[in-house]
Amino acid sequence: MNLFKFNYCVESCAFTTSNDEGSRILRNELCNGNHVESYADKISLELLEGSEKELKLRDFVYLYDDGLLSTHKTFEILEKYLSECGEWTRMFFKDTPYYFFSTLKTLDCLDEEKTIYDIYKGSIEELKGAKYGIKKHVFKDLDYTGYPIFRIKQKPFPIVTQGFIDILSEHELTGLKFEKLN
Repeated sequence: MNLFKFNYCVESCAFTTSNDEGSRILRNELCNGNHVESYADKISLELLEGSEKELKLRDFVYLYDDGLLSTHKTFEILEKYLSECGEWTRMFFKDTPYYFFSTLKTLDCLDEEKTIYDIYKGSIEELKGAKYGIKKHVFKDLDYTGYPIFRIKQKPFPIVTQGFIDILSEHELTGLKFEKLN
């Protein structure tokens, strides 16, 4: 099974939150895999300057690396497909709803013995030998079909399966690019 990290195609087309409380909720709760139901409709979005033209061309728009911000059309397509993996929070830009998907599902799927880690070799004695990143991901041979998007306990960012990419292609959803991890 191929697994991927996602990025946004055009980070110059981006939203930000309209106030500090929205930023705090996004950064500390939604993007960290926490339960998000109580935040529905509490976050207003602002479009970054120069993004208006690109906004009409994307189904996914950049808000924060660890989540998916999508249009209403995209939400309707993916809502049931991703239901076992996380929760959606509705946000508004002017009167237009957008939906932020927060990945809650975490899988213990990284083969710790075969994965190649970045090891600290700097001058701070207490950190020497510490793992601080992953050079090469090696995943356990599991059935990932029920989890098209998930987190691994060793990394905070969401990971997607080929099945996730296939459903986006099938519906011609735009705005994301993918990097193979294994």
